[in-house]
Amino acid sequence: MNFKKLQWNSPSMGKKIEVHVYGTEGTPIIYFDGYPEYINSSVRNKILNGLRLQIDHGFNQIFCPRMMQESDILNIEREPDKRISLYYLFESFINDEVLPRVKKESKNDFVILVGVGMGAYTATNLAFKHPGKYNKIITVCGPVNLRPYFGEYFSEDYYYNNPPEFLPNLHDHDLLNEIQNTDIRLVSSVHDTYKEQISLFSDELSMKSIDHVLDIWGEDKQSEPEIWAEMLQKHVP
Repeated sequence: MNFKKLQWNSPSMGKKIEVHVYGTEGTPIIYFDGYPEYINSSVRNKILNGLRLQIDHGFNQIFCPRMMQESDILNIEREPDKRISLYYLFESFINDEVLPRVKKESKNDFVILVGVGMGAYTATNLAFKHPGKYNKIITVCGPVNLRPYFGEYFSEDYYYNNPPEFLPNLHDHDLLNEIQNTDIRLVSSVHDTYKEQISLFSDELSMKSIDHVLDIWGEDKQSEPEIWAEMLQKHVP
């Protein structure tokens, strides 16, 4: 696969950042796999191998922002309010810097978000907090709900960063319409630790009449990188 690195000094993060890019053209995908301790580069390569055909033939271009410590809102070792304040920096980095750069590099305004494993939360939160910026979201075998990582903690900032909590109470017609216009794919397997969480979120989407795809893979498909690659291969096109 064609590969290059984009680097720049990020105003949002206040430091030099790096985005790995696979492919040269096609519909862009912003890919999240979670803070580095969760998925290493060799695992990422196994997963992206499922998109090799699309990448090599110019159907898709994959942008992988380096998942910095600031993105690690799921780290239960850190104080909840600190995690959220740091996450806001990362979110600004994605919306204000990465997204415009992706559109410029790809010459395409249709942008897909993919979150695999622990990166599923980031993709989910971006898509539902900022509907209209992103056109399609695919989450694969990862968390979509912050509550298990925050115990009894609650704040307004927490609430508006947790789609399974704010979505049931969302009544803004324009926002709901933008969410309904997003192609939403929630992918899991019977072996996935987050299957129940993903299924419950699917139920909430259905209660709000939001069209989406819930795809639970069966007993013969283990929750592992090679299967995640197959899942992406099925849902990206």
